[in-house]
Amino acid sequence: TQPGTVSTYPVIIEDFFPTILRMANVKNYGVPQVIDGQDFSSQFQKGKADKKLLVWHYPNKWGKSGPGISFHSAMRKGEWKLIYDHKTEKLSLYNLDDDIGEKSDLSKANPKTTKKMAAELSQYLRQRQAQLPYNKQLKRVVSWPDEAYRASF
Repeated sequence: TQPGTVSTYPVIIEDFFPTILRMANVKNYGVPQVIDGQDFSSQFQKGKADKKLLVWHYPNKWGKSGPGISFHSAMRKGEWKLIYDHKTEKLSLYNLDDDIGEKSDLSKANPKTTKKMAAELSQYLRQRQAQLPYNKQLKRVVSWPDEAYRASF
């Protein structure tokens, strides 16, 4: 990598483990869980940003309440970020290039993007057998994001 190189490729902390293993040429290793991260070492040579999928899933209460602290799932792909609120079963969509503070929900204005991302997030969570919280008021497990999309759009 050339000095002064800048990359806009998004990474999340989970990506460092597989990247360091690859850079250290470690091939035979064992871990007790599935590695969620993705090796990003190829970005050192490419120098371009891909539309990588980043996912956050917080089905439990972790203390204080507030946006992004508990009871939600979210994904980012390129400039788009979808947030699924487990308590309200509502989807919100933001264009982070234009709205880094996530102030303007664009889900209703962009139903195709919202639907596509809700389906992709649901598929990702189902493949990993992710838990969804139980809604005591409704007496059922919270809907998947794609199911919530169908119910509200």
